[in-house]
Amino acid sequence: MNKILFLLSVFFLTNFAEAQRKNRFENYLNTKKLGTIYKGVKPGERDKFFRQYFLVQKVEELQAYPNISKIKPEILYAFVKDTYPPIETKSLSPEDKKLREDALLSINYLFNKKDLKNPLLVPNVESYIDPGNRYYFLKILPISVTENIPKEIYSYTNNDVRNSKQETNYFWINKKKEIEKVNIFPSIDNKKFWNRVHTFLPNYTFSSNPATFSKPFKDQTLYVITPFPRGLENIEYRTKDFKDFIVSRYMDESGIWRDIEQ
Repeated sequence: MNKILFLLSVFFLTNFAEAQRKNRFENYLNTKKLGTIYKGVKPGERDKFFRQYFLVQKVEELQAYPNISKIKPEILYAFVKDTYPPIETKSLSPEDKKLREDALLSINYLFNKKDLKNPLLVPNVESYIDPGNRYYFLKILPISVTENIPKEIYSYTNNDVRNSKQETNYFWINKKKEIEKVNIFPSIDNKKFWNRVHTFLPNYTFSSNPATFSKPFKDQTLYVITPFPRGLENIEYRTKDFKDFIVSRYMDESGIWRDIEQ
């Protein structure tokens, strides 16, 4: 009996902790709807509420671009959430906390007046989330947002404003219909993959430029990935889950694709 009670206690405590971590505002992917519930936001929930408002505002900014307008907000939300991870309040300096307090005064005034179109709202929310612009340096390049495989694979490129370094990120709608960030390039620890590649192209390395995708007509569960070429050399490989990769073709300096026997 005691064992059963102990297990039940662990179960409820685990679920309570999970509920505490979860942001209840994540179901709102529209700033206008978020604005309507502001009066019910408790002081202890402000950080989560303003973070959600900040993220959704970024999504709506992206949706204004013609090449992005047809992509579901849930996909763009995954991009934005990945680009702007949470900032722990305890990591803020006294100066940052003062900036946050000042921003909160303006935010409260505008929300209470329901003046959500006021041009001062967005910069004040941004100041609350990232006081002094000291934490977020990555910006999503709108022109880079791509639906690589319709309703299955999406990508975007971040630009680091400190050094102009760019990185492309890939998201996959997996078999469970979940939005999952994936690495489409096998790591250097994948000895089986790289031993196979270097058998044919000893000096081959991946380009940092975006890859292209296709799906074989005969097997729609496969994804065929072709990295951006470095010179004439290139490879083509396949995967079903972005964990196991099989090299299928390679191109050497002759510029001719050659099949690899499996």
